[in-house]
Amino acid sequence: MSTTDQPYLDLIEQLLVCPNGEELGIFRANLPLLDQRWRQLALARADQLAESGDTNQSAYLHRIVDLWQNLNRTETEG
Repeated sequence: MSTTDQPYLDLIEQLLVCPNGEELGIFRANLPLLDQRWRQLALARADQLAESGDTNQSAYLHRIVDLWQNLNRTETEG
């Protein structure tokens, strides 16, 4: 990872600590960061969490990535 990844990592951590239901607002506020690099880093962080035994947070990040992919797919189709 490079220093250019820091905004992505900050976004991932922000999503991990946000109250339930605020994810879409965070997505909207960070649209420029929601790209394939964000996806890669979010999945890597989910893997790290799973390896350290935090399966709930890992599953949460996987759901967030799935949500983003569904939103992204809807926008490109519609």
